Amino acid sequence: MSTRRHFLLNCTTLALTAAAAPGLGFAAPVPARETPLDQISLSAFKGCVQKRFAVATGSGEALGLVLVKAEELVLKRAQPHHRDAGNEKFRLLFRGPPDRPLSQNTYGFEHDRLGRFEMFITPVRRKDLSQHFYEAVFNRKPVNLSQVGSSVPV
Repeated sequence: MSTRRHFLLNCTTLALTAAAAPGLGFAAPVPARETPLDQISLSAFKGCVQKRFAVATGSGEALGLVLVKAEELVLKRAQPHHRDAGNEKFRLLFRGPPDRPLSQNTYGFEHDRLGRFEMFITPVRRKDLSQHFYEAVFNRKPVNLSQVGSSVPV
């Protein structure tokens, strides 16, 4: 049974802890901003190579994937008159832990600089079998910088 003395001691300890480290355990984390994927350019992804992305799995857990490569795709037989000739074509390669593979699917990605966005990835085979690798391939209209807000990374 708790006494008044124990109650006061616990309250005092809590108050001192809160005063010494304000926000520790009391402040809610600031949620990442939603960023439309079509407004994140290849150059923005290039600035995040070797950085960790938090990926929401289907079970609600977060899995860390590292962006290993962000590269432009150059087609050998590109036709200048083809319908997608002016499109931005690139691929992203991510590395994940060996014990938690992801299947081909759309996942919620989150990065401190880029924000939160949905992206389709597919597993790819690599020589290094100690890790899982995932790829996202883009063939889209280039990011229109005049339509991108100042809070959205390009």
